[in-house]
Amino acid sequence: MSHRFTALSKYDACALAYRYMIEGRPTLDAKIMQDGSRAHDAYFRYAKHCLDTGNPTDLTAMPAIAAAVGIRPHGDLYCAVIESWLDAGHLFPRAEIIGIEERFAIDVNGNSCAPEALEAWLAGTVDVLRTWDAPDAARIVDYKTGFDSHANPLQMKIYSWLTFAQFPHLNRIACEFDYTRFNVQREKVFTREDIPAIEAQVHAIVEAIESDADFAASPGEHCQTCQWRDTCEAKPECVQAVITEMDAHAAVEAIGLLSRDLERQKDLLRVYCTENGPVAWNGVVWGHHAQGDDGFDDPVVFADACHAAGIDPWEFLSVNNTKARKLCRRGLWPEALQNALVNRRNTAFRSKKEVKS
Repeated sequence: MSHRFTALSKYDACALAYRYMIEGRPTLDAKIMQDGSRAHDAYFRYAKHCLDTGNPTDLTAMPAIAAAVGIRPHGDLYCAVIESWLDAGHLFPRAEIIGIEERFAIDVNGNSCAPEALEAWLAGTVDVLRTWDAPDAARIVDYKTGFDSHANPLQMKIYSWLTFAQFPHLNRIACEFDYTRFNVQREKVFTREDIPAIEAQVHAIVEAIESDADFAASPGEHCQTCQWRDTCEAKPECVQAVITEMDAHAAVEAIGLLSRDLERQKDLLRVYCTENGPVAWNGVVWGHHAQGDDGFDDPVVFADACHAAGIDPWEFLSVNNTKARKLCRRGLWPEALQNALVNRRNTAFRSKKEVKS
């Protein structure tokens, strides 16, 4: 049986979801996953266009490429995952690109083989493989288009292992996760000395899968976007008091499942209201209610209008820190901006994804 990182990661998050995937249970593709697939397709087509034409970049080609994969040029999704990606200055010179969307595989002994071969035991697809700083080094770039900026590091390890097997002359591989919505890159460098530890970790996961007789659910925040959230057998069991750590674990699981079910009910009601209008019941009205007010979008136009009215615009302007993040490259700000940074951090009671090593 050929394993892929996607499946191993699914088992790592929830064994029950892994079972559903292996069984081929019908899925509900979350919008974030559909958007990510379209963005990856656009990145691939853009890179291929650059390689085919011999131009390292061609910004004018992207609107048509995006439209071809279902992303409306200059719409919300385009601005979030295409414009931000282009602004980060991605270049594809032929001399530096080893491959794009390359599928690699190894057999159970770690030897390279064709992904479709019967002996293929572990396989994966590398978004971009580039030359690096020496003939025996390469760089893997994997694009992340979602809102999570801490992807599973196991993917880095597996892709590095697959690439080492495919290219025996390589001794160092830099594996980079590029979170394209935020222009954030996280990188780790692997050497051939790391392969035994990676191999042991992957074999341990595969052995756990093969010996698992229960495939129990591991409820959590991921339940809200699970592809099987509509048909999942796991049901919430509310905790009456949280005294022990086991109680806390049970509360976390209940919150994950309750949040999943709440979102599902809202989705169903949203569809009904779209087709039939608002629903008034038990003192509330659910429906598509107007919100927002007139405002200003263009800061330059706003500032000019203020000056014309004899008003100082600076009192009303603020920095869009989400957009400003585009100016930070690989964790480094231009020196003048670095000196202007202020600590805006605070705390909030909420969940966040556990960062694994």
